[in-house]
Amino acid sequence: MFDKAFQEDAGKFLAFGGNVNAAMRQFKTTWDLGAPLIQGLPILFTDAAAWGKSTGMMVKALKDPAVRARYVADNAEKIADYMQYGMHLGSSEMTEAAGRGGWLAKFSRILESGASRIGIGEETTHQTARRMATAAPKAIGWTNRRFQTGFDTYLDVARIEVMKGLETTAMASANPHKAMAELAQFANKLTGVTSTKAMGVSATQRGIESSILMFSPRYTRATAALFMDISRGGLRGDRARKAIASLFAGQLALHAAAAAALDQEVNFIPGHAQFMKVQVGDSWIGFGGKSNSLMNMGADVTQQLIDKGPQSFMDLKVWNQDTYNSNSILKRLRYQMAPAAGEAMSWITGADAIGRTLPDDEDLMSDPEEFLKYVGPKFLPFGIEAAIEGGPLAGMAEFTGAVANPVLPYVRRDELRDKYVKEKFGKDFPGMDWDKFKKLPTYRSKYALMLEEYPDLKAAEELVEKESKNYLSSKERLMYQDKSSEIRRDQIHGVKDEAGKLVEQGYDQISNEFWSGANGRKSGEIFRRKMTIIG
Repeated sequence: MFDKAFQEDAGKFLAFGGNVNAAMRQFKTTWDLGAPLIQGLPILFTDAAAWGKSTGMMVKALKDPAVRARYVADNAEKIADYMQYGMHLGSSEMTEAAGRGGWLAKFSRILESGASRIGIGEETTHQTARRMATAAPKAIGWTNRRFQTGFDTYLDVARIEVMKGLETTAMASANPHKAMAELAQFANKLTGVTSTKAMGVSATQRGIESSILMFSPRYTRATAALFMDISRGGLRGDRARKAIASLFAGQLALHAAAAAALDQEVNFIPGHAQFMKVQVGDSWIGFGGKSNSLMNMGADVTQQLIDKGPQSFMDLKVWNQDTYNSNSILKRLRYQMAPAAGEAMSWITGADAIGRTLPDDEDLMSDPEEFLKYVGPKFLPFGIEAAIEGGPLAGMAEFTGAVANPVLPYVRRDELRDKYVKEKFGKDFPGMDWDKFKKLPTYRSKYALMLEEYPDLKAAEELVEKESKNYLSSKERLMYQDKSSEIRRDQIHGVKDEAGKLVEQGYDQISNEFWSGANGRKSGEIFRRKMTIIG
């Protein structure tokens, strides 16, 4: 009764939100070659032959969409048997927007139809303009269909090949039909596919999940279900345990090898941004996928439970950004939100999911450049977005299914601090590093002079300050730091009026007088007093 009433009142809203999410999800997640290392990552470490074949078929399907149809025809008998046991075949939620009735299926046709009206009935010049105008919509439609076919080909072939590889084991069990049904469910979950409708989830809940709560509800549910199957018996539980164990053992081994090759420390602790990533240039690059996301969430929540106790999860003021800083469950759930709903939550709280403050709304509406700069990346594929933020290497990593996070400005600054402290003071003070340096009574004045001596260090400090101002939780601290820095600059360089005339001496002027002996003992007393303040 409630479900029917809710659908009547809010069904159109949920359908609209679901369509927006589906379109953005497809643009962001399928315009790349990432499926083998995202949805297919568990297969890589459990059935390398199936992974290799499905990856090869995906690449072939990008060139020739008929590859998928030929593969299905060649395996029609097997596929029919597997589907009777519940194996999924066809598009996933990642590509549903391009399916019949989906927004992306209509979008390119609408653009092409509108553009084709340019110059109708006119002379050759206008016909040329019309062809040029329809070229872009045709290109968008063609590209979208190719990537959709490649993505769906990978998942279909992967499921079928996994089923083929384990069919003999299932048929040899005491209850072959039950084992085959469990195998079909395992193959679905392994590739991130599940039918919420078949599970009995109501239309209202499915609508809320797809339009508000989750970026990819079926993929999330399938991966979570694979984790939960670890505790089950039978073929499903056995294969789930082996798949999860192989997945993380394989990732850890490859990460350790990459870290050793790059002479870096391994990052084996889940819950941290650098979990199983190595630094390559200005980016942290490593494995992604929903399995790692759930592992990070579990570690984050567990750590808060240990450190602060269960009462720390009782802050439920979802409209307040501070809630997400203190409640790791809500923070991680917000990471999973549908794009449109996540954007609405950002404007309600004044900051995005990772705490960056939003631009001024008046600037966005009055400045087309600012509007495009803010809105544009939200519709771009993850690979292009990563390239804009972190450079070509980060873009290529995301395009092929890895995760690339930019090295944060404070990390680069800390590297330069250590480098220059050792370079400047290491010869006279063996073992000197930043931690020891900042314990010196006059390290602040020494560091201020280092900033003048090393322009790249100064630029790194300025970038940290600039970027930190984008984060809501840092604003009050930075206001205090700005004032302190202003006072300290005056103490070092002196105070000047608007005309640039020196009105109060600082460290630079007094030290020159002191060392020159211009004012004798008086100069020395003033110099020592200034040094006490600065240090």
